[in-house]
Amino acid sequence: MRQAHVSRPRISGFSLIELMIAVAIIGILAAIALPAYQSYVLKGQRNIAKNFLAGLHAEQEAYFTDRKRYATKLSLLGYGADTVYLDDSGNTATSSTTDARYSVAIASGATNTAWTAVATPVNGQTKDTDCAKFTITHTGTRSASGSKGADCW
Repeated sequence: MRQAHVSRPRISGFSLIELMIAVAIIGILAAIALPAYQSYVLKGQRNIAKNFLAGLHAEQEAYFTDRKRYATKLSLLGYGADTVYLDDSGNTATSSTTDARYSVAIASGATNTAWTAVATPVNGQTKDTDCAKFTITHTGTRSASGSKGADCW
């Protein structure tokens, strides 16, 4: 006598083990990608400070050409305050917001013939330990603090 072959419906889908493997792979990729992305964003924000300082140097030279002296504070150059804050887009504000990335000021001790401007990281940008503060002087000398120092410019 022959046994009747009972066909079972084919079950498709993922087993729990397959699902756990997929979740583990996604977790590993995220653990690698997220820090790399955050580092990329911090590096990109550095350009905001560097570009502003380079523009500030040009403004100071124009001010010196007109008045035979340098501005000793940002408000003399037409900024709304002596310290300005740069946001993600490089826009300036006179007070710190959550979007601010750098505060910029002309350092104390500036004279009619010499000045140093400093861009200091604020908010999330403080996580950038490779290139922290950026400075530029009346002679155009550029420097940065942090583990990469002069390589930041």
